[in-house]
Amino acid sequence: MRASSAAEVNEIVPNTVEASLAAESTEEVPQFTRVGGIALAQPSGSPGESREEQRRLRRLFVTSRSLLQVAEEAEDERELVMTVVQAAAIWHDVDARAYRRDLQGRFVLDVRLPGADLSVGPRDFSAFSVVSGPVTRISSVGEQEQLGWNDLAGELALLPIASSANAQPRWVLAIPIETDAMVSSNLLLLCEMLGLCLDRMATRREQELRKRLIRDLVEREGVVADLANAALAEIVSFLGAAQGRLVTGVGAGTDAAEGTEPRTMAEAGGEWTAGPTASLEPGQSLMTPRRLTMSFSVGNRATAIIDLTAPEAADFSISHASLLESAVSVLKTWLAGVLDGAAA
Repeated sequence: MRASSAAEVNEIVPNTVEASLAAESTEEVPQFTRVGGIALAQPSGSPGESREEQRRLRRLFVTSRSLLQVAEEAEDERELVMTVVQAAAIWHDVDARAYRRDLQGRFVLDVRLPGADLSVGPRDFSAFSVVSGPVTRISSVGEQEQLGWNDLAGELALLPIASSANAQPRWVLAIPIETDAMVSSNLLLLCEMLGLCLDRMATRREQELRKRLIRDLVEREGVVADLANAALAEIVSFLGAAQGRLVTGVGAGTDAAEGTEPRTMAEAGGEWTAGPTASLEPGQSLMTPRRLTMSFSVGNRATAIIDLTAPEAADFSISHASLLESAVSVLKTWLAGVLDGAAA
């Protein structure tokens, strides 16, 4: 099976990454390029470097610059991952595909080239298949088929994409074709850069969500119910959820009067149709691809639970769960103040 050529990729995926990925640019590039506060050193060939090595370094530089630029504005991790998938196809004729770790501990196919042969690899596989280390190489045909890869011409490589060497990879780049040492080295470096950019993007997104919630809840005046509904609508929109609701009540062992029932404080996305919200102790959560439920303490041993459902066309991911945790950090402080004020 042959990966899509550079011409084919450019025809079917127009304008998705910088034009410099489609062909090596001849423009003069400054010695340093600064993107989002990070300075990249432009490779300037030395007498001891071969022409091929100079080209390799320039390609890594251009792709790294593209990743940093996308990370400053992207709202979806797949935009960053696609940059590397396309670079692998254009420069190395490699049909790479990326698997995202889901909330059930499996890697699910999420980014691939348009027109890629889906019969070659699985739609998902167990996260236990990816061992610690920079790359997992599987040469045995039996092991490849057990994971769902069929009729490969050689070795299967699984490259983890993580923010650090010790972090759990959230993505894996699968290379279903044997590559030479130079290509493998390039892809490993790009995966390391991609992991850092994904972490940078996640931090930016979490800060942006907290900023919006502080604006909705703290910097505005209004009826508590209206503020809660506005904040919940912001969370639902930011995470791309279908519906959401915020339930307040009492936790086990509370001093509140007997018979006090939890109540729905806010709803977003129309009338709630997802059924009862799970009863959880403060600090507990239920995170699945279709539903995110998180319970948190809001003072005086009271409990609040935020409950989100996924849209029909997409599942929640680990990044969605992380965003919800950031949102809860703001809700928790605000709700504690509201309840303390009501009790005064």
